[in-house]
Amino acid sequence: MLSLDVVAPETVPDSFQYLVGNLPWPRGKQGRLFILREGTVADPVVRNELIANGKLFESQLFCGDEGRMQHTAEKLIVPYATPIGFNTRVNPQTEEAWRRICDFVRQHGGGHTQ
Repeated sequence: MLSLDVVAPETVPDSFQYLVGNLPWPRGKQGRLFILREGTVADPVVRNELIANGKLFESQLFCGDEGRMQHTAEKLIVPYATPIGFNTRVNPQTEEAWRRICDFVRQHGGGHTQ
């Protein structure tokens, strides 16, 4: 997500924390990732159900020296392609959260979600 060719190592934590929105693949590859803003999915049950069903992925950033790594930030990401429907049974709040996320992604140029 952040190439050290473009972002200085000391600025990676701040750069990662401010990533939001459509993140197209570099160098002309097909696809995209859509990074959700903080707090989009606050309920841990909903979050876990969406991750378990391949609707979202989680990216975590740890910084520090080898012996003293600290959790710095995390992001929820909508992948380029998501499964049609849900693979497991989910609660109604999860279905509603996914509808809201899909609408948000479409409104902000993130392409199609199902």
